Amino acid sequence: MKILFLPKYNELGPSSRYRIYQYLNAYEKAGIEVVAAPLFGSNFFTNNKIIKISFTLCYYLRRVFKLLQVYKYDLIYIEYELFPYFPSIFEKLFGVINVKYIVDYDDAIFHNYNTSRNFFIKLFLSNKIDNVIKDANYVVSGSPYLTNYISRLNANCIEIPTSVCKEVYRQKTKSETNAVFTIGWIGSRTTSVNVLKLIPAFEVLSKKMEFRLHLIGFDQNESSKLAHLNVNFINWDSKTEIEEIYKFDVGIMPLENTPFNQGKCGFKLVQYMGCSLPTIATPLDANVKINRNKKNLYAITNEDWVSAFEKVYNNQDYFREVGLENHDAFTKYYTVESNSGTYITVFNKLK
Repeated sequence: MKILFLPKYNELGPSSRYRIYQYLNAYEKAGIEVVAAPLFGSNFFTNNKIIKISFTLCYYLRRVFKLLQVYKYDLIYIEYELFPYFPSIFEKLFGVINVKYIVDYDDAIFHNYNTSRNFFIKLFLSNKIDNVIKDANYVVSGSPYLTNYISRLNANCIEIPTSVCKEVYRQKTKSETNAVFTIGWIGSRTTSVNVLKLIPAFEVLSKKMEFRLHLIGFDQNESSKLAHLNVNFINWDSKTEIEEIYKFDVGIMPLENTPFNQGKCGFKLVQYMGCSLPTIATPLDANVKINRNKKNLYAITNEDWVSAFEKVYNNQDYFREVGLENHDAFTKYYTVESNSGTYITVFNKLK
């Protein structure tokens, strides 16, 4: 079997390395020949608008030329869509020329279109992703919210959580403790706003206990707003992110309850669990499902967050045990090793 993988980004881009690239070795071991052809390369991430637009046009043309070769493959695997902010013409053509395709979603990208404030985007593209889903031979979802949405449009839907390679995570030992209680978060510039909303909670907490914040990937332009707290800003680096997470006592995932965030797959929680940490999260559907042992904590209001932090701080031995249980659940449900077989089964169904 020969599959053409069409991720949105190359290996350095967000999410693709978890939903797509990590599985390639497992597929090849199963006798599946794989060709990966990402849409965007590294130049897409420049802050220079002229360079970004120029390269984006080149990337779109490169994908068009790649699509002229689809007849060489038994199956096409698409991450999200073929061309962002462009009608689903090419996905429709797949049906006309009898090309089978799978599409994978770990974000509610349909809300980029159907809830857009741009009149023309909403007018012309609001049903785009719905049509891509309907025409797909199979759809892979990363969260309960996405599964509920997709299954109304296509019965051939399967939920597979975003996973990581088990071998790069180790189980934390009980002796690995911090002198100062450490609250940790990992994210990006765009998700930093969720941490900023917790500033009142951190301010209240600072009057009750000694703690420090470790923020990985936080927007440096917003760092001054947290300067009055005991905070350590850490640049995100794929080579060091896991070891930095191991330094946390608890991992947090605050999220505003928006339609787009409802579709998120709880990947931060998966990373925390892989590092044997207890977690505190906003109780969106995916986050609730990930809490397999029902012992991790949820918070919505600032008062909830303060209460949750105090609970973990005052019961650190208990929550270290919760973290170890989390690692067990991580190994069973959220690793490439545990989920690659499900992908391969889907591929074989479409031979």
